Amino acid sequence: MKRAELVFIPTLGMGHLASTLAFAKHLLDRDDRFSITVLVMNLAFAPTNHSLVQLVFAFDTLIRFINLLQVDPPPKELFFKSVEKFITEYVENYTSHVKEAIINHVLSASLPVVDLVGDLFYFSMIDVAHELGVLSYVFFTANAAFCGFMLYLPTWHDQVGIEFRETDPESVILSYVLLVLCLH
Repeated sequence: MKRAELVFIPTLGMGHLASTLAFAKHLLDRDDRFSITVLVMNLAFAPTNHSLVQLVFAFDTLIRFINLLQVDPPPKELFFKSVEKFITEYVENYTSHVKEAIINHVLSASLPVVDLVGDLFYFSMIDVAHELGVLSYVFFTANAAFCGFMLYLPTWHDQVGIEFRETDPESVILSYVLLVLCLH
């Protein structure tokens, strides 16, 4: 039976890393033809994820971890304007390190790369996958309540007919109440 390599690139937060590792372990439990490499990015201004990585590594030798070199974050002002834009730019700064890690540590190994699995903010990594000639997928790390909330939003919009606006406190309160109701 031929084995193949999956390369996972989780987002910079612990919740995304933990979800990605749980998904990777679940894949390995279901199909022993895979081995998985996880490219770990560490934030310059946050605690590292090494303890979780080491814990998973101790229990599963089919998951290999590569810690990427740290990059400079975007300006702090961007974080306060748009967290999403800040994370997206931070991830884009890692593009060359990701490409280098895949070329030097994964493609040079004996197992062929099957797929590159990125996180929600990793659209710049799709270009890396295309350059390297591998397929890419987006792994959306969300719980069932959030997915249900997102699926319900069009129905709610049809029933209520109110647009969300940044300056509209009623919409913010209403969306919060709707989210709380979805969580129960």
